[in-house]
Amino acid sequence: MVPDNDNFDSATLLAGLSDTVSANNTLASTEVGEPSHDQLQTENSLWWKISPTQNVYLEFKTSGSEFDTILSVYTGSQINELTTIASNDQSVNSSSLITDSSLVRFHAQGGKTYFIAVSGMEDEIGQITLNYRSVIAQVPNNDHFAEALVLTTSSGQSSVGILDATTEAGEPDHLFLSPQRTVWYKWEVPQSMLASLDTSGTGFNTIMSVYNGHSLTSLVELASNDDGFLDGSSQVVLPVNAGDILYIAIAAIDTGQQITFNYGPNNQQPIENNLFINAFNITNRAGEFSTKNQNAWLELGE
Repeated sequence: MVPDNDNFDSATLLAGLSDTVSANNTLASTEVGEPSHDQLQTENSLWWKISPTQNVYLEFKTSGSEFDTILSVYTGSQINELTTIASNDQSVNSSSLITDSSLVRFHAQGGKTYFIAVSGMEDEIGQITLNYRSVIAQVPNNDHFAEALVLTTSSGQSSVGILDATTEAGEPDHLFLSPQRTVWYKWEVPQSMLASLDTSGTGFNTIMSVYNGHSLTSLVELASNDDGFLDGSSQVVLPVNAGDILYIAIAAIDTGQQITFNYGPNNQQPIENNLFINAFNITNRAGEFSTKNQNAWLELGE
């Protein structure tokens, strides 16, 4: 039998601010005009809605579900005119392991209705378990550009919680994406070097963008990276000069707890033709050439 909450207009109303509900999406469908949840094409979605009476910070997660879920939260009154509030495919558990369950947190306004869609990755089907509760937000101190954590040493490491981080009005897209959680660093470079910035040790997918500028709306991107390492952490390598002031934004793609940011001189040897000035000269009319782009990076102005 088709689930009662198969369609947006028949979303099941969630009572209270804490509970666990379940449903099966085996015979669920996708509606005309339904958005791509977490920017992924999915089918077999089910819908719930919640209307808190007061401002509250809510958490939704699908732990206990039988398959790899995608979880999205929206506002709006029509299926084809929804605004995304939060979305997630895979979350990271307390042991820093990536799981197939999804998790989102968001600030809900009292008197407003929020719609929750749960679907399966690659159209997976089965029993869905949806857990929700109100929580206390732990927003990091360097959540906004103006509160960027200042770094003055030539190398170091910083770890901050990012689960309850946000984005702010006027924040640029990082690497052409619009993540929902970012933290900011301000590096006052003490000496000239070829610098390496990375999030290795974080354990989940991140995006890193490096900027110069003096305000959020006037930033100029110098470099950015998504998957610098196989685990999804990011790395940017770029030349810096003493006195430079760089702003580094780190965004969480997966719903992880904490990011690790490492910065300092780059100790890797670049490949021979990494720079424009060192381009290999090919003189034959035809042939084959192979090399690796590991330890390669973008030049300023490239």
